[in-house]
This record gives sequence, structure tokens and C-alpha cells, in this order.
Amino acid sequence: MSGPDAPPQTLLDVLRGAARRRPGGGVRVFRGADEVERLTHAELLDQAGRISSGLLEAPAEAGGRRIALVFPNSGEFLQAFFGTVAAGAVPVPLPPPLRFSSRQRYGQRVRGALLRSRVGCLLTTEKLLPILRALVAALGLRTQVRSLAEVRRGLPSWAPVAPDDSALIQYTSGSTAAPRGAVLTHRQVVANLGAIRRGLDMREGDVSASWLPLFHDMGLIGCFLGALSGAIEQLLAPPEDFVRDPLTWLRVMTRHAATLMTAPNWGYSHCAQRIGPEQARTLDLSRVRVALNGAEMVDRGTTEAFTTRFRVAGFRAEAMLPVYGLAEAGLAVAFPCLGRGVKSLRVRRHDLGEGVVEPARPEEANTREVVSVGRPVDGLEIALLGADGERLSERRVGEILVRGASVMVGYDEDLAATGGAFHEGWLRTGDLGFRFDGELYVTGRRKDLIIVRGENLYAHDVEALTVEVPGVWARQAMAVGVPGDGTEELVVFAETRTRGPARCDVIVRAISESVAGTLGIAPRDVVLCRPGELPRTTSGKLERYRGAEIYARWRAESPARFSGRPICSTG
Repeated sequence: MSGPDAPPQTLLDVLRGAARRRPGGGVRVFRGADEVERLTHAELLDQAGRISSGLLEAPAEAGGRRIALVFPNSGEFLQAFFGTVAAGAVPVPLPPPLRFSSRQRYGQRVRGALLRSRVGCLLTTEKLLPILRALVAALGLRTQVRSLAEVRRGLPSWAPVAPDDSALIQYTSGSTAAPRGAVLTHRQVVANLGAIRRGLDMREGDVSASWLPLFHDMGLIGCFLGALSGAIEQLLAPPEDFVRDPLTWLRVMTRHAATLMTAPNWGYSHCAQRIGPEQARTLDLSRVRVALNGAEMVDRGTTEAFTTRFRVAGFRAEAMLPVYGLAEAGLAVAFPCLGRGVKSLRVRRHDLGEGVVEPARPEEANTREVVSVGRPVDGLEIALLGADGERLSERRVGEILVRGASVMVGYDEDLAATGGAFHEGWLRTGDLGFRFDGELYVTGRRKDLIIVRGENLYAHDVEALTVEVPGVWARQAMAVGVPGDGTEELVVFAETRTRGPARCDVIVRAISESVAGTLGIAPRDVVLCRPGELPRTTSGKLERYRGAEIYARWRAESPARFSGRPICSTG
């Protein structure tokens, strides 16, 4: 255990430091506009010890064992997380079941994590207890399912925790493959928290606002633990509330003078689309000095739309901060310098597909604007790997490699995946990017690159063109490659509310013409889906890896391929 004035070495040190420096500070939890819970740093420390006491009474549930946490965004999750850590056990955060989601798919995901991580105990809420007990029984698992109230005791207890002990098994979002559990030690997580704190120039008066799910790395490490390491005030809401009503969340931020806000790119797009100019005038976002934009590709058009819409609310363009990170690196990998806003580079699209960066003039056609995510955070290095295993210089596109203080130990109970994740000591991120003037630009996922007759297409580019077509609902589209005759072929999915064969045909033709006219490759098919039916992970990322399977099912169900293209169900 670290001394009171020593730098933190474990997550318990981080919590104790926050409780000592600002005992009355903490987390405010909201449901809609109402504050429903307040948990101070001092209370969180006390509750963690009490929960640890109950876990330590059952040795099989502590002492380095894995404990799954299935909670909505709430104070209960925070208590369960630190109670598990205080018992010397390893938390495995998992998503709670969503009200209208497929129970079968949810069960498959949970079963995979519980089995792979050898989880003996699952903690949850009283409300979810009967649902999860029934689910675990139906899956044929022996995992104990307990509520937080069952394990909370009257007096706190603390197990010894060392810096190189496992602190967390963070399951990846599974946007390009089945989720895997990244094992992070206390030393690695604490190193990344320090990098986040310094990268944001975190200050005593800051107020952090997040609706990101706490089972997700950006919500847990980037928002909650990052803010805790700075002992600053936090505002927390459930993601479903933000999706349903982003205006109310921005009003909460206004009321509590939030200075740090965090969302993926689609969250900023959601605000710009759902909140009108007159509603924006009722807000005050002038105190926001950093608006982190990460967890997915950052789109310049989206950042400009958000800035334009909320300029009347005092939001400043220079507050927008595109960032890059991933669970396997402990989260944060690259940050730009604060206060400059979004920096982007317009490049020639064809050359980019060939792996070469050629800056383009604004008036040139067939170009793409790529956003900078800055330079590596403290303690990390970045390199780029070519297709033949060579290191790449600036202006060449390759796979982004990371190494340093916060990179994971490996994937939980998966030696093969761990071996494939590293190259000569560097973590292979699976993301493609390039460096220009010393800064990193991310161009897409390696597995999202679609190669049609030797031409490289980025799924993001196809989707950006598709969502601009009238009739595509809420800018929701997905591009995938499917097996063809000796090559991959391009298939585009788009959500729409439009009904009727003739009207659907108009949308299909417009998408095909836009993609073919701009990229030079015509889609094999355009498949229209109902709103909300594109496959997504629990953190909202597109599951493109499921596209070929969904497309095959659609073709089997629609052999006649009649005019108007039937609406596809992707469930």
C-alpha cells in the first residue's frame, strides 16, 4: 500500500487519495433531469470496504478470483467495482440486459465471458437478480448470482492488493470480432489514469459529465476512474436516457456547470440532429473546456455540425478534442494539444486506399478529410506497421502499433489471441492510420477495409456517402465486404422509415449512384433495414463482422430480388 503522500500504485490508492483530498466530492447520478443518487468519495471508500467484507467471507469469491458486475450506470456499480477490488478479486464488468434486446444474443455474450474468465460470482441489483439467476440457470452455469445487499457487511475489510495484481478484465466492444477480455494490472490502469489527467490538464474545479456505460472502457476508465484520479465532481446518467432525450442531459450539464464532456462521434451527431436551434439557445455550454470525442472514427462534418448548432449555447469550437484509444492499451493512446479544436487533413482518396498520403486541395474531387488525434499520451509510443512487416515512415498508411506502461498483459484465458495481438513487443491495434507532421491520423479498422478488384475501400467512406442520401434514417448505414467471384464485393445496409417499392427503389438507386460516382465501385447490393436494426455492440459500435451473414440470410429470404428491395430484419 502506498503512503498518503506517495503517487498511487493501485486503484485502491486512487480511491483513498480522492477520499482524502476531497471527501465531500463524488458522483451525482441522474435519471432524466432528476438527481436520484449522490455518492461521495468518502462514502464510496466506506462502502467498498463493507462489500469487501462480505466477499472475503466466501474465499471462493475473492483472493484473485473473478467477479462479474452487471449493473446499470449507478452508484451500485461503483460500490461493487471497488468492493471487488478491495477484496483482492478482479472485476469483470458486463452489460446489463436491455429491455428490448434479444435475450438469446445477450445470453450468448454473457455465457462466453463467464466461462472464459472463470467467473464464480456475479453481482447485480435486486431488480435484475431474478432475471440473471434464471439466465445463468438456463445457460447451465454454476455461477453464483448475488445482489449487492447480500454481500454488504457492517464493518469494512481490506485484502492486500499489489501494483502488478490484475485490476480489471475489460471486455472489448466486439465491433469486428467476438469480445475478448483484456487483462489490465493496477500499475497499467493507474499509469493510464495519470496520462489522462495530464492530457486534460485536470483541475480542482472541473466537473466531468458522462452517460457512457460503465461496463465500457471509455465510460469506466476514461470517465469515472479518470475523474476519480483527479478527485473532481462527476455527473453520471444511463445511456438510454441520453439516446431518448439528449436535450435533458445537456440541461443537466448546464445546471451543474460541466467543464468536461465525453461522447463518441455519434453522440455529438445525435445532439446536433435531435436538438433544434431554439432549444440550443436555452442551454449554457460556455463552461465546457474539453469535449472528448472518441471510441469510434471522428468525422469532421459531425464536429462542425455540433459546434455550429451549440455556438448559441456558448460552446467553443476549440473545446472539441478528438482522441484515440482502446481497451488493450489501458484506454488512452493519443490526445491532441488542448484548446486548438479539430485539426484535419484533406487527402486524395485513391492514394489513401493504396497506402499513400497525398494532401489535396479543397477544390479537388474524390478526396477525404481525416481528423488528427494528436500525439501519444505520456508513457506510450506509437509506430506503424506495413503489410510486409516493415516499419513505415510518415505519409504511409499502416496498422497502428502501441507499446508502453499501460498496455495489457494479454487476453484472458486466450493464449492464441494474445500471441496474435503482439508484434515484436508492440500491441497490434487492428486500426489503420498514418502520421503527418508527427501527429496520428486514424483512417479505419484493418478488418473494415473492403478490397474490390484490387481497389481498397474504407467502410467509413462508403457509409459517409450513404448517410447523405435523402431517405436514410438518422444517418445510419453500414458497409461490408462479402465473398464474390474471385474478389470481395461491396454491400451497403441503410436504415429507413420509407415504405413502398417505388420509394425504396429511389433510395437504393441514389445510394448506388453516389457510391459508384464518388468511389468508382458500384455496390453489389443495397439492403434497406428498419430504424434501429443495424447490428451494434453494447457500446453502440457497428458490428460489421456480422454483415456477410446478415446479407446471406437476406438473399436466401428474397430469391426473387423484386423491385423495391424488401426491408431486411437483422435480428
